[in-house]
Amino acid sequence: MGNKSRYIAGTSLGVMSVGFLATLPFDSSNGMTLLQNGFEAGLVGGLADWFAVTALFRHPLGIPIPHTALLPKNREKVTLALISVIEKELLNKESIIGKIKQIQISESLLLFAENQLSQPHVQKGILSFAEQLIQSFDPSKITPFVEQEIQAFLRNIDLSPLIGNVMDQMLSKAYDEKAFDYLLEKVEFWAAQPETRDGIGRMALAALGRLEVSGLMQFALNAFIGFMNEEKLGTMIQKLVMSTLYDLRQSDDERRIKIMETIREELQKLKSNKTLLKELEVWKQQWVNQYDFAGSLNKLFAGLQDKLVEGIRKEGFAEIYMQPFIAGLLAKLKSDHERIEQFEHWIHLQVAQLLEKHHLQIGKLVRDNLEKLDNATLTEMLEDKIGQDLQWIRVNGAFCGFLIGIVLGAIKLWI
Repeated sequence: MGNKSRYIAGTSLGVMSVGFLATLPFDSSNGMTLLQNGFEAGLVGGLADWFAVTALFRHPLGIPIPHTALLPKNREKVTLALISVIEKELLNKESIIGKIKQIQISESLLLFAENQLSQPHVQKGILSFAEQLIQSFDPSKITPFVEQEIQAFLRNIDLSPLIGNVMDQMLSKAYDEKAFDYLLEKVEFWAAQPETRDGIGRMALAALGRLEVSGLMQFALNAFIGFMNEEKLGTMIQKLVMSTLYDLRQSDDERRIKIMETIREELQKLKSNKTLLKELEVWKQQWVNQYDFAGSLNKLFAGLQDKLVEGIRKEGFAEIYMQPFIAGLLAKLKSDHERIEQFEHWIHLQVAQLLEKHHLQIGKLVRDNLEKLDNATLTEMLEDKIGQDLQWIRVNGAFCGFLIGIVLGAIKLWI
């Protein structure tokens, strides 16, 4: 309670008391009678208001007068009334929900997030959380699921369209011709080697020696064999082979054209070759069943974990990657008014549900806090909060009583 107001209240009562006593010895003149009536009424009014104010909190002068110390005696009623007013009037569910609906919570959250995103401690916290999240990931828990999905996907692949697509791509991009040219290049390189030439010569002479002809043909053959040796015959055959290979590398060569047409026809036949498709399907199923997908996936996930953690720990990661990424997400979210509205509605719905479930906790909180205070502490707290206004009631009682006393005295004299 304010010392100043208490001092003024006491002074007003003292003035009325002194004034009343001071006027008693004097003659009953009109003016003195009016003053005496005023001081008397002011004293009565001040004492009555003092009694009333004191009776709210304690027994006046410590005397247990009935209907005094009202607040301590009726503490439970006051508590229930206070809880009822708070729950049903001041902080009822409807008013709280109405106020919350006036707040754009989602926009406030997004604005707060944008403002905090550039703060070093926020970036450090996000990086630390991201690193812990990555390190807490256990690949072995997700590997079986991923393995099953991959195996199921591979088992259900129809190879026929795949092979047809591969063949079409080979033909459209002329991979068949490139492969044929590559083969010719390798054969040409092999045929140009001296050891190849000598080997071909030996094989040719041996083959000629095994020929069985009669008459003049045998004589001519023996003469040819006697004239030739491995090197000469090999050189002749080598030149013939090299010449043929050169011709086959020319795009307008008839033999090349015929060969490429044959190759393309065979490639087209592979699309519908049931035997080939069946063998490939068997091979595919065997490979899917035998391949160690779990081991490969565990290595893959572990490598990704290490690379992600290493990337997060690099200097400048937050400024270069994380901050622009999150800022972009926030900007995109802010521009999506429909989603913002849905999120806002969801927040309000959650708040309403929580309030519906826990609204009675407000009254319980008030009761718990009040029950922590004994009567003396509660009285002191109330006097501290409203005592100043109550003391002014005492001042007003004395002053108003003084004025009313003068008025009543004047009426008595006039009558």
